[in-house]
Amino acid sequence: MVFARQKFKWAFSMAAVLGLVLSLGASVYAGEKIQFQNWWVWNPNISPFHLAIDNGYYKAEGLDVNYVEGKGSAYAIQAVGAGRADIGVSDLGTAAFAISKNTPIKAIFSFLQSGPQSAVSHRETGIKIPKDLEGKRIAFGPADSGWILFPAFAAANGIDMSKIIQVAAGPSSIKQLLLAKKVDVALTYFTSVPEMAAQGADLIYLRYADYKVSLIGGGLVVHTNTIKNRGAMLRKFVRASSKGFAAARKDPEKSVAGLMKRAPMTISKKKIAVQNLKMSLSLLHTKRSKGKAIGWMAPEDWEDTIRLLAKYRKMKALAVDRYYTNAFFQKN
Repeated sequence: MVFARQKFKWAFSMAAVLGLVLSLGASVYAGEKIQFQNWWVWNPNISPFHLAIDNGYYKAEGLDVNYVEGKGSAYAIQAVGAGRADIGVSDLGTAAFAISKNTPIKAIFSFLQSGPQSAVSHRETGIKIPKDLEGKRIAFGPADSGWILFPAFAAANGIDMSKIIQVAAGPSSIKQLLLAKKVDVALTYFTSVPEMAAQGADLIYLRYADYKVSLIGGGLVVHTNTIKNRGAMLRKFVRASSKGFAAARKDPEKSVAGLMKRAPMTISKKKIAVQNLKMSLSLLHTKRSKGKAIGWMAPEDWEDTIRLLAKYRKMKALAVDRYYTNAFFQKN
């Protein structure tokens, strides 16, 4: 009986020790927790971040990433600025406005390095160059970046603004007006073309960035305190995110498949989603950032963005280094 009791005590002690070791191990490998705020609902252009999660890139860097849906760029910026999120996805033009108003954030990575704003039309209209937009009925959202930047697009390409027929519409109506041929042109993102084309439309687009007008687009923003105090974490996050986009470029179908598991109702047509992603991935670099790491931003692209926002949206322009940093990319 004594031997049995001693054996039981030994077994119990070993179980306790094993449990402690396992719990310590779990805490060691849980990784640094990162609250990652998306800018909107899940869509193809952010699927590479999910792919980085699914492929274990963040985990390999010792990061435990909780990636959540959002309610727009302003929401993500507020979450980061208030410390509710460590990293946020945002339109960097919107972020620039917030920075100019002293919101303590800065961009550290961009995956849409030139603007997707475009003038989309049916091929039968015969529109081939920007000047052809004169005399056409153009649908736009008054608060959309496509319309806000249109005067710059017009000035750069000799379009007489008095010769276009303006049709203001809600965001959900613009594409429908074009599909119903109630307007000749819709100002929208060129990435929306595959979805509209799937409904039988034969469309072409003039992307502003191909005609001298471009804003740096989507990217990652963080609090300035995070830059100051958690630089090692940001280097790891940027490295893993770059790997995610590189992997998506090699296998866009896998990237979209992971997204569809998370948003089966939002992303229901894989072929269209893959086309959308491929179009987005074509904006990973500009001529100025070509050859650099994915996400690295050219100062000249930021200077152009600031100049356009200051001129056409009356943004207070600050020194360019107030808006972004490439400090978290490997120098080589």
